[in-house]
Amino acid sequence: MRKSQARSGRRLFTAGAAMAVVSAAALAGASPAFAGATLALSTSQVAVAGGTIVYISGGTGLASTQGIRFIPSTVVSCPANYNTAQADSVDGGLITAASTALAYVSTPALPAGTYKPCIYADATTGAAFATDTFITTGGNFTVTAVPFATLGATTGQPADKVTLTTPTASLTGTTYATQFVAGTVCPATYTAASTTNIVAVTVKTSTSVLTVTVPTTVVAGTAYSICSYNGTTAGTSTLQVRGSTTFASYDKTLPVTTLSPNNGASTTATTVIATVPTAAASFTGTPDAIVSRWSCPLTRPATSALNAAPNVEPYSATMNRISTTRAAITIPVSVMVGGMDTSTPWNVCIYASNSTGAALLTAPAVYSVAPAVDLTNLKFAVGSSNPATTGSGPAQGNSSVTFSGLTGIPTTVGSVLSASLGSSPITITKVNSSSSFTGTTSAHAAGAVNLSITTAAGTKTTSAKPYTYTYGITVTPNTAPAGTNNTYLDITGAGFSALTWGATPTTGNPLTPGSAYIFLTGNAWNNQTFATGTAAFNATAAPVALCKTPLPISDTEVICTLDLANTLTAATNNVTITAANVPQGAYTVTVVNDGGTTALLATSYNFSTVASTATFTVGPY
Repeated sequence: MRKSQARSGRRLFTAGAAMAVVSAAALAGASPAFAGATLALSTSQVAVAGGTIVYISGGTGLASTQGIRFIPSTVVSCPANYNTAQADSVDGGLITAASTALAYVSTPALPAGTYKPCIYADATTGAAFATDTFITTGGNFTVTAVPFATLGATTGQPADKVTLTTPTASLTGTTYATQFVAGTVCPATYTAASTTNIVAVTVKTSTSVLTVTVPTTVVAGTAYSICSYNGTTAGTSTLQVRGSTTFASYDKTLPVTTLSPNNGASTTATTVIATVPTAAASFTGTPDAIVSRWSCPLTRPATSALNAAPNVEPYSATMNRISTTRAAITIPVSVMVGGMDTSTPWNVCIYASNSTGAALLTAPAVYSVAPAVDLTNLKFAVGSSNPATTGSGPAQGNSSVTFSGLTGIPTTVGSVLSASLGSSPITITKVNSSSSFTGTTSAHAAGAVNLSITTAAGTKTTSAKPYTYTYGITVTPNTAPAGTNNTYLDITGAGFSALTWGATPTTGNPLTPGSAYIFLTGNAWNNQTFATGTAAFNATAAPVALCKTPLPISDTEVICTLDLANTLTAATNNVTITAANVPQGAYTVTVVNDGGTTALLATSYNFSTVASTATFTVGPY
């Protein structure tokens, strides 16, 4: 029994011809106890690589706990249970039920061939599903797995070039013959040329790309499947690859519609603004919109044909005219990403009204959806630490962090994926899975920040601030002789450009509130908790020495002159400067953001932390 494999993405795909699905019992020849529902599927062709979304409609007991298997069509009966061995069968996993009458499944990878589906009570050991009695109205249901290719364009004009790109280097033949076939299904073999099977010039660009010239005889507004064969012998030359969706040509005079945004999350109702050029002024009266993965019809379908089984699409969309050039369109929640797609493009079709036969007003606009990112179970693993609900790292950045517990992370090379902590970008070094990625932090001012992740579905940001940039600094050099007063320190960190640097303090006066300073501090100062607002100079402890005349080079670098010939002390909040060498020993260089008497607070991250990178040694030479 073949198990479903990990697979490359394929567009969500539904076809026009619906066929009855027969139950395992009916396939086995069992007589139903009573007349039940007849299920119908939305496609007769699926992608070999998997990821085709097939709608199942017409039931009365469909549920997301049910499993589906794909059995070779030559096998008379479905296996009794989901786990019953059957040569060349492929497990399809669970179906997803929108209701007891409608469900869908993303097909697994299927070797080229013809299959029939079998539905079970579950996707482990369940018996053949019999809640509904499935009655076959003729022959066994079959679905044919064929190679799919991504279309470089779904609309265009005669003589334009359109590419078919396969997910692997599977185009090993010498020549290919392509036809534009009216409808959504490619014939299994080459068909004699006609007005509905139009021959197109084909050039093999590589082992994964065919370049096809749009024939001059295509009919505007007609949806064509682009089908490539290994020859031109009618009834003999076999289908080698087909476009993943249909192609259509439209009148050049139709105005272009711009959508903002033009992408969003799968299965999420989203309002977009549709705009046409001022000169077009297309939106008059009560225009109407529908969405579909197929080509937009030249005239609006009947309302009864929208959201309807067995094909389910097109879907109706709510449209509200704002002006003659702008309208708000709500993309329905039923618009979803297809199979294992990184993102799926949907056509937004705008008509003069919601009447059957209303004219197409504008050229189709494309709205793409991707899996929504979910941050609910977010975990951080900083460096080699174990995953936790919070994380922290130095303000200088350069921390390696693995983000896990996510959903909706694209794994395909070239997919839209970026992230940031606060306003600082994360350099993504590896996508581990659809739930995890690893990246390196960049510099950011100290403090707690949100995580934001952007994909083709948009940007998702944590409501809380689960990551903390600690106020770490790095000091160069890290030693100087006692008694010197001209050692230049080069300090790197983050957030320096936002600070107001204070003038050199004088004896008997406090530090200037709101001004920043750089000090050399000892253990007494460093061991303070700063649990409540505290002054840099206080009765408990004072800095040991001052680094004078700070000069910010950038947001991440500042230089100053360390004075080791004068010692600082304090009995109150006022500074006392004594002409005495700073004693030899190990200290910490500390940046204080605010000289106010109650300014320093640990939870405000307004002074740099004790760290090995901030250690400074006053030596004998």
